Amino acid sequence: MLSHISVQISIFSRRPAGISDDPSFGMPLLHTWSLAVEEQYYLIWPMIMLLAFHFSGTRHTEGFMRRRALWVLGAMFATSLALSIGTTKDHQSFAFFLLPARIWEFAIGGMVGLAGSIFYARLRRWAEVLAVAGLALIAYSVVALDHSTPFPGWAAIFPVLGTVFLIAGMTADEDGVVRRMLSFKPMVFIGLLSYSWYLWHWPLLSLYRIYNLGFQDVAANAVIIVLALVLAWLTYVLIENPIRIRRPGPFRSVRPTLFAGLGIALLTVSMGSGLKAWRDYQKTLEVNQPIVKARNDYAPLRGTCVFNANKPLGELPFEKCIHGSGKGVPKVLLWGDSHADHVMPALIEAYPDVAVYQLTMAGCPPVIGFELKIPPVSKFCTEFNRQVLLKIDELKKDGLTGVVISARWPIYLWRRAIAVAEEKPSLAGDPQKMAQARIEMQSSFDETLTMLERAGLRVLVLAPNPEMIYSPPLCIGMRRGEHCNVPRSIIEALVNDPTETLAEVVSRHSNVRLAQVMEFFCDAIASCDPHPLRRGTSCRWP
Repeated sequence: MLSHISVQISIFSRRPAGISDDPSFGMPLLHTWSLAVEEQYYLIWPMIMLLAFHFSGTRHTEGFMRRRALWVLGAMFATSLALSIGTTKDHQSFAFFLLPARIWEFAIGGMVGLAGSIFYARLRRWAEVLAVAGLALIAYSVVALDHSTPFPGWAAIFPVLGTVFLIAGMTADEDGVVRRMLSFKPMVFIGLLSYSWYLWHWPLLSLYRIYNLGFQDVAANAVIIVLALVLAWLTYVLIENPIRIRRPGPFRSVRPTLFAGLGIALLTVSMGSGLKAWRDYQKTLEVNQPIVKARNDYAPLRGTCVFNANKPLGELPFEKCIHGSGKGVPKVLLWGDSHADHVMPALIEAYPDVAVYQLTMAGCPPVIGFELKIPPVSKFCTEFNRQVLLKIDELKKDGLTGVVISARWPIYLWRRAIAVAEEKPSLAGDPQKMAQARIEMQSSFDETLTMLERAGLRVLVLAPNPEMIYSPPLCIGMRRGEHCNVPRSIIEALVNDPTETLAEVVSRHSNVRLAQVMEFFCDAIASCDPHPLRRGTSCRWP
């Protein structure tokens, strides 16, 4: 049962939290994935070694077994590291959360443990250099690696190798300076509490961030870290040490200990099931129905007609991305990024008798020749836009009359997003970046509109949507007040310049109109009428 739980934890941890949300936001037990992966390794390692020894004859000396284990660990290390590096870029959740791409870290730790005294005796003259290099690599990892670093992959080698060097150096020379430094009582004290500290710190940080609607408060986080250390000390004194040393009550012998562990596991599962049942019950209450519906309210064609900018394109879908009467002959094409997908329900509601064809790609502005420089890089955006233009030429012959263009324009122009739970590029808001992006965007967008004008198509460009600081359903569910509103001045600071950028280009084309969509919203508040807006932090049709 415990192994099943560990597998489920690691698989559940891979689920993305949302399109624009911090994946860790709202997951207080996310850190248990590492424990799950560790337990899975402990389950498979004995079986791997039994198989390795089974096919190697009957004479198993200690030296032979050590060498065989090192060979097996080395093979696991090389294979898993290659898998980690190969999958981090395009399948980061797999590379980060699941055992096959992380087992190399356990394997190299096992190799360090099995290296033997002769090996470390040979390293003695280099011991201090290795230990210092290990500390340097660990320090570098702490400072240099951040949320924008593709991880694990190549980046994980630095902290892992640093740990290997540090352990090897301190093992080879027990009287070295680094070992003596790390043997100071405060350092040992932190080491003794580190496991409990790890278990406490993330739930506390995550729960506070949920309460704070995703906002990161550095001062509060520092207080929480200290609180987690205090709780770790209490756990160590009141739970860990008594069980490990005095072995009270059911922990006096092996069998009662196993039954006690099973009972604790069953209690934990029961508590989790009870909390889930309570959450499901809350969803059924009439007062919460608008919020529940808003959290699960997606545009109808999102799963089919919003492409991933980092996955290779096939042939563009046709009939399944058309809504309205006369499905075979679309009259209007909706072209843009995932924000254009938000527009589709409004078009369906406003023009039920008009066939509207949706072609959208997340993170890809509908602008020919505009090179996207904001991470994550959209590898297939250029190819997608090229295919859309070819499709427009094809559809024009069959009766296509207009194109609706929509995108999250401020982000492509290096404006800094206001949503608290959204990752922001470090250079977002830089005046030089914004000025350069404005020039490039206007030039490329002018070329795009010229192509559509030559095709004889009418074009409607939607100006930027207002955006929210907090996720409206989450904020309304937890605050239910004016706290969720966003002053119009903040919205205008975000969208006014991008709107002017678009307006200057639109004014050069007689067949193009710019729609100021911001005026249709309730002064950018999170609840209108009083139905909350759809999931996410961008205002959309209520």
